Amino acid sequence: MEETLHKRVIGQDKAVKAISCALCRAQVGLKNPDRPIARFIFPGPTGVGKTELAKSLASCYFGSEDYMIRFDMSEYMERHSRQAHWFTRMLATPRILEGGRVEVKEIADKMLSEVCKRLKYRDIKLQVTKRFKDKVAKEGYEPKYGARPLRRAFMRLLEDRLAERILMGEIRHEDSVILDANLDWSVTTFVN
Repeated sequence: MEETLHKRVIGQDKAVKAISCALCRAQVGLKNPDRPIARFIFPGPTGVGKTELAKSLASCYFGSEDYMIRFDMSEYMERHSRQAHWFTRMLATPRILEGGRVEVKEIADKMLSEVCKRLKYRDIKLQVTKRFKDKVAKEGYEPKYGARPLRRAFMRLLEDRLAERILMGEIRHEDSVILDANLDWSVTTFVN
């Protein structure tokens, strides 16, 4: 996917990687079925490749550029406009969890349980070590933003890693997978 997008898009490596990872998770069934595949917002100045990236994505994933919706936000760029203020606040609003602050490891356990259920359809068993859970919790803990950073850390450290290995054929039907964090906090994947 990354190579295909890069045929039309020069640079934008982080954006292309993030898009590719999201689509890989969806393709192998690791994404949460109750959530959209992804929401892509490409902010930035004119001429950096936002529209070309969106066209390339639509063409690659959906087969045609016609499946792209483009909003020209230039009218919202005026620094003191009401629209700019509203739009900026909408994007920056932190997630508030009902009932106050929720224990991070409990949320990570719930996310892990959901991924294990989705992997069950492929007859893949997943186990994670306590060190791996600690790593996810450490990288995903940001009290100001609630569970969003945790979800991103979980997707990057677990779902993206598994999706890539499933697509490459390194993890197959009836495999058992163990994810562990080493002492230097790097992640190791063991496949039986």
